[in-house]
Amino acid sequence: MRNRLEGHRVSPALGPGLAQRAVLARFLPSASQFSLVAQYLCEGSSDRWSDFNRLDRMNDPLECISMKNRLLIAVVGGTLAVPSLSMAIFYDNFDTENGGVSSLNYGSFANWDVSGGTVDLIANGAYGLSGSGMFVDMDGSTSNAGVLTTKTAFALSGGTTYVLRFSISGNQRGGADDSMTVSLGSLYSEVFTRSAAAPWEVVERNIFVAAGTNANLAFDHAGGDHLGMLLDEVEIAVVPEPTSLAAICGGVIALLRRRKQ
Repeated sequence: MRNRLEGHRVSPALGPGLAQRAVLARFLPSASQFSLVAQYLCEGSSDRWSDFNRLDRMNDPLECISMKNRLLIAVVGGTLAVPSLSMAIFYDNFDTENGGVSSLNYGSFANWDVSGGTVDLIANGAYGLSGSGMFVDMDGSTSNAGVLTTKTAFALSGGTTYVLRFSISGNQRGGADDSMTVSLGSLYSEVFTRSAAAPWEVVERNIFVAAGTNANLAFDHAGGDHLGMLLDEVEIAVVPEPTSLAAICGGVIALLRRRKQ
């Protein structure tokens, strides 16, 4: 195993399983207590593991469990308590469009219809614009900004939270601020306004669907000066429920048993 994970030195005495979980635990946003454990384990020398052994005599509610196992419970429990990775139901980064070649006033998207005007398909570096792979200038070269709408109306389940993610930047050329309305059917609508110099950013919104419905995703750019906001990396994903307490306990017990074998 590599002795460095994400730039943090790993004590070889921990073994690969716990060392990896310790590094992961440090980056859990809701688990500062686990990050302290992970920081101590991962950034110190190998003899720090014996230091923890000597702490077994501490007055602790879990004194019947060795310090090693308490640390394992903390780190693994923190990892398991975090919601599972979201499951994408739609994703498009435009990189496969038009063979990777820029096209002004492009209207042949695989997953999108263009209406109300035009948009430009841009490759990184073309026309002095920078991004990741291919992206879309939402105000096409006809000086009539367009609307991108998904060809698919997504079947969204009731009682479910979805996450909408996309990347946007300013037009990178100048002129007045640009505005674009992003909507998911009647469930969500928000206006984004950015200056020309606004850098690329990832926007993320959680959308709760109370009752099942079908909805299209749309990006509607305002204005018409052929200098539009740039769009990339569009995703809709299901946000699963957090792992249950029973699953957490079961996972910890299984790992403890495996360590004893």
